[in-house]
Amino acid sequence: MKNKFFAATGFILAIMAIFSYWQIAYVLPKKMENYTQETLRIITGMDGFMFARKDVGLTHISFHEIALDKDGFSRIEQIDIHYSPLSLFMRGNIERVQILAPDISISVLEGELHHSLLRVLSTPAPDWLYTINTLVIEGGRINLLTQGMGALRVDWDAVVRTVDDGKSAQIQLNAAQKQLSGALKLSGLFSADKYWHIDGVLEDGRIDHDLLQLTRITGQITLDSAGADSYYAKSEMSIGGARIPSGHAFSDIAASYELDQNGYNFLAGGKALGFENIEFGFAYSSDIPAIFTGTIFTPSLAELIRYYNNDRDAFPDADENNALQNIFLSYELPKNQIWAAEKTVLLKFDRMNIGDFSPVFDGDFYGNGLLRGAVKLRLSSDDVTVGGLALESNTGNFVFEQPLLRALSLNLINNTNSTTFLNKAGDFHYETLGILVTGTDAQSQNRQISIRLKGAQYKEDPSEYAFSYEDDLLWLWDALLGNENN
Repeated sequence: MKNKFFAATGFILAIMAIFSYWQIAYVLPKKMENYTQETLRIITGMDGFMFARKDVGLTHISFHEIALDKDGFSRIEQIDIHYSPLSLFMRGNIERVQILAPDISISVLEGELHHSLLRVLSTPAPDWLYTINTLVIEGGRINLLTQGMGALRVDWDAVVRTVDDGKSAQIQLNAAQKQLSGALKLSGLFSADKYWHIDGVLEDGRIDHDLLQLTRITGQITLDSAGADSYYAKSEMSIGGARIPSGHAFSDIAASYELDQNGYNFLAGGKALGFENIEFGFAYSSDIPAIFTGTIFTPSLAELIRYYNNDRDAFPDADENNALQNIFLSYELPKNQIWAAEKTVLLKFDRMNIGDFSPVFDGDFYGNGLLRGAVKLRLSSDDVTVGGLALESNTGNFVFEQPLLRALSLNLINNTNSTTFLNKAGDFHYETLGILVTGTDAQSQNRQISIRLKGAQYKEDPSEYAFSYEDDLLWLWDALLGNENN
C-alpha cells in the first residue's frame, strides 16, 4: 500500500515538475515575448518587431538587435527582462527591465507641438509601467524629423522605480547640435491611480532655427496630468539672447508659458540688443488666437527708429530733450504675419499725456489729459509706411497759443464753428477731443487731418468745434523726433 502511495505522490510531483518546467521554460518566456511586443507597439505606435537573437533563462529573457520597423530606422540594441517566475505567475510583476540603446525616429510638425502636448497631458500613465518594479533605459536616442530644423538628435537615459505611492522617475535628456542643444533633467511621480506629475530643469539651452535664434536658455517646467479633464503645464525661461529673420536682436528675455484645460497663455519681455533702454513685451493667448499683442517702451521715437533701421547714427541733429519722450505703446500683429516679410501692425497709444507734447510744439500747445489712440503701420524689410491715425481724449484741459492757431487756420478745408475756436486763446477746458489723420495722398503726399472737440473757455457753456485741413505733417514728424529743422 505504501509503495502505491509513494508511487502516486512521485507521479504527481513529476507532473508538477514537468508543468513547472514547461511554464518556466516555455510559457513564461513566450508570455514575456508577447508582453514585450505589445508594450513596444503601445510605446512606439509600430506593429510588431523583429530581433536577431533571443536568449532565454529560467528567470530572464533577452532580445538582441531589435528592429521596430521594416526599414530599421527605429531599433533597440538589447532588452533584458528579469523576473521571478512565482511573482510573474501569481501577480504579473516583472522585477527589472533594462533597455539598451533605443534609437527611435519620430516625424514632428512644429505647428502641431501644442496639440501634441495636449495629447500627452490628457493621457494617463500606461498600464505596462505598473507591472515593472524597475525600468532602466540607457544610451537612448530620439531622432526628431522636423520640417524647419531638419533632423534633431536627443540623447536620453531614464530610471523608473517602484515607490510606496506609485512610481518615481528620473530622466536626463541632452542635445548637442547646431540647431538644438541643452540639458533637461526631469523628475516625476506616477501615482497608483495613473495620474502623474513631472518637474524639469533646463540648462544651457540653444535653438538655431531659420525663423528664430535663442541662446543661453535656462528655466523650469512643470507638467501635471490628472486625466483628460484636468491637466496643467507651466514653464518659466530666462533667455540671454534672441534674433529674428529681420536681423533685430533682443537680450535679457524672461518668458513664461501656462496651459490648462481652459486654454493657454504665452508672455515674454526683454530689451533691444544694443539699445537696452528700449523694452519689448510680447503676448499670445488662446482667448485671442489670431492676434499677437505686446508693448514697447522707448525713450524717444528717434531711438526706436534707429533700432528698427539698425542704424545707431540716424538723426544726428535730433534734440531729444525737445522731442516726445518716454513713449509707451502697445501693438497688435496678425498671427499669420508674424514671420511674413511684410506686416501690418496696429500701434496703440495708451499712456500718452497731452503734457508730453509741450516740448514738441515749443510751448504753443500744452495742458494735461490722457490721450488714447492708434496708428496703422505697414512694415517691410526696408520701409515703414504710416497709415491712418486716430487719437481721442475724454477729459482734461489744454492751451492753444496763437502761433499754432494761425498755423492751423492756413490750410482749412471745412469747419464747424472753428473760426470762433481758432480766435480763442488762453486756458481751454475740453470734454472730448478727437483727431483723425488719413493716409497720404499719392499726388501731393498730403494727409487730411480732422479735429473734433467739445469744450469751453473759462466758465462758458461747452461748444462743439470741428475743422479739417491738409498738410504733409513733415513738420510734425520732425518735431516728434526732435529735429532742429522742424
